[in-house]
Amino acid sequence: MVTTTTTINARHLCAAIHCAGKNDVRYYPNGVYVEALPDETRVAATDGIKLGVFRSATANPEPFSIIIIPRATVEAFVKLVKGVKFVDLTITDGTGRLSWASDSLLFDPIDARFPQYRRIFPQAPSGETAQFNPELLTAFSKVAKALGAKACPEIVHNGSGAALVRINAVHDFAGVLMPFRQPIQTLDVPDVSWASR
Repeated sequence: MVTTTTTINARHLCAAIHCAGKNDVRYYPNGVYVEALPDETRVAATDGIKLGVFRSATANPEPFSIIIIPRATVEAFVKLVKGVKFVDLTITDGTGRLSWASDSLLFDPIDARFPQYRRIFPQAPSGETAQFNPELLTAFSKVAKALGAKACPEIVHNGSGAALVRINAVHDFAGVLMPFRQPIQTLDVPDVSWASR
């Protein structure tokens, strides 16, 4: 029997679900990825357009990085964990368990490879403005709320490339958002002069 375990900040799981995919034909976006590094645990989720990564200081004697918790499990967790600060993730012979207080959830990890998210983050954003899907911006507002932050997310523009998303005063979160890809056409301003008369 092989068992590995790590501790996750419960807020990170609750926030990450807003970046995860839903009913995607690819398997990896339909869940939340957990990466246990020697001195921290990271939680990441993406739908291929937006990405959120969260970290918390945790000593992991046996690091691992192959676990994707299914979306349904995380959604069930979110409904049950009011007031819980930390949750233990245990993997035993391929079966996962989220445990907190006197409750737990069993799950089968998604058998897929999560993308190498570190490569997605731009190292030197250009500052060139871009246009974004407002619904995706709303998702990051939900991330901020789940983290307990009062500040609104901010976009660090990067032209047609991936833009950074940050939430002021939240240093354990980093996000990426892809802009609209269509070329910007000449702005067709509607006649709304009646509104100012």
